[in-house]
Parts: sequence; structure tokens; C-alpha cells
Amino acid sequence: MFGSLGMPELILILVIALIVFGPKKLPEVGRSLGKAMREFKRTTEEIKGKFEEQINAEEFKDIKNDFADIKKEVSGTLELPNEIKDLTRDLNAPPDPAKDGKTHGEG
Repeated sequence: MFGSLGMPELILILVIALIVFGPKKLPEVGRSLGKAMREFKRTTEEIKGKFEEQINAEEFKDIKNDFADIKKEVSGTLELPNEIKDLTRDLNAPPDPAKDGKTHGEG
């Protein structure tokens, strides 16, 4: 947290703070400093989260576009020729007696 500050440096900083602010104000200054650091950390985490959210949204949009392109390519390659479509439709249609040349009553 303090980087390269060792114990002697921290003690020196505390002694200077005690001299500058005095024993009565030092706890108040510490609380204020702690609040400021917490607020700064909370704000940076919030901003970081919003950036990550935006990046994820952009990546999701790119992935969605990629899937749409793949769907177009696949649907184009799987398009059945018209003859096969007509044959499939004819096979699935109910029989039409007029096409067979038979009339009702003939057997």
C-alpha cells in the first residue's frame, strides 16, 4: 500500500504530523484522510466498472454482428435449389385426383 516506505519513514511522517497538527487534531485529520482515501477508491472502482461495462457491451455488439454474418453465410449455403423445394412441396401436398386423371367413381 505504501510502496517503498519502510517503518522508519512512516514513523518520521507520524512525528511530523503530530508536531504540525497536534495531539488533539491528529485523530480528526486521520479520519478525514481515511474518508478521502475510501471515497477516492470507491470512485475509481465505479469508473473502472463503467469502463469495463462499456467494453463488454462493445464486445457483445461485435459478437452479435459476427453471428449475424455467420447466419447469413450459412443460410445462403443451405438454400435448396428451386427444383428440390418444388418436389418437397409436391410430396407433402395432399393428393389431387384431378392431376391423376381419375374421377370419382372410376376404380
